[in-house]
Amino acid sequence: MSRFYYAVKVEENKAWFDDHEYRHFQVMRVEEGQRIVFTDGNGALYAGIVSFARDRTTARITEKISQIERSPSQRVAVGIAHAQWDREEVLIEKGTELGVTDFYLFPSRYSKYRDINLNKVSYTLRKAIKQSENPLLPTFEKFGRLEEALALVERYPQRILLQPSSPTDLFDTRRQSGPALLFVGPEGGFHPDEVQLCIRAGFTPCSIGKRILRLETAALCGFVWATLLSSVD
Repeated sequence: MSRFYYAVKVEENKAWFDDHEYRHFQVMRVEEGQRIVFTDGNGALYAGIVSFARDRTTARITEKISQIERSPSQRVAVGIAHAQWDREEVLIEKGTELGVTDFYLFPSRYSKYRDINLNKVSYTLRKAIKQSENPLLPTFEKFGRLEEALALVERYPQRILLQPSSPTDLFDTRRQSGPALLFVGPEGGFHPDEVQLCIRAGFTPCSIGKRILRLETAALCGFVWATLLSSVD
């Protein structure tokens, strides 16, 4: 389990932690006065001395270890059509660990689930940045329709639609430098009308190999292509 913690609030030389982190401290057997390392989710990494009180957990900041900024040129966004939560949770968790910076969540015509609990999304993102020791918490946004999510596409020069029926293989597609947007559909892919809508918005439909993959497997392949190959020209 990660020894990297998340502060819900940082002001000057003090940080505050919520009940989720208090339980994490308990599991890790953190003691009063112990040195810990934590992030605010905005790119800063701190060291501090933890203190437990009856109604709150805080830390006195002793050092700001590092600060990284969100780089617009390195953004990798993923649009996920709603699926069963345990599957969607895997996509959000693993995508965050691999370096996805933004998540857009929406229903599609073939989605069996029409909504998502944003508190669960937020908690999953927190767990994932702690696991991967990433001080930047990804952003997330929920939309009521696919068309609303498509309004964001101009931010991302390269746009990929994972679609199992496409003759174009994702790993034969050059990963351009700069921001990228990857749309992941429900089991069986997007409806043909939605595919055409995405194509008109500048997406390239791509499949992954010749095998029929589960949603999670296909999405993870897409995440690897979008994040780990992002420096390939």
